[in-house]
Amino acid sequence: MKTEWDYTNLADAYLNRPDYAPSAISEMLKYAEVKENDSACDVGAGAAHLTLELARFGLKVWAVEPAVPYTTRIWMAQKK
Repeated sequence: MKTEWDYTNLADAYLNRPDYAPSAISEMLKYAEVKENDSACDVGAGAAHLTLELARFGLKVWAVEPAVPYTTRIWMAQKK
């Protein structure tokens, strides 16, 4: 299924964008009353910036990314 908001041509740029500020993630989790070992799902995970931050805070994270260019580039970047 092809969507009108297909950002796959931006996958390389997303890999190079800055990470989220840990203080912002911490505040978000505190506001949502999320605790360590809770589960979370990052839908449209892209280059996994949020996924990785949530994992660093001790969450069990499921990342869902349907765009193959993102997942392929992430896998290749991790192999370097």
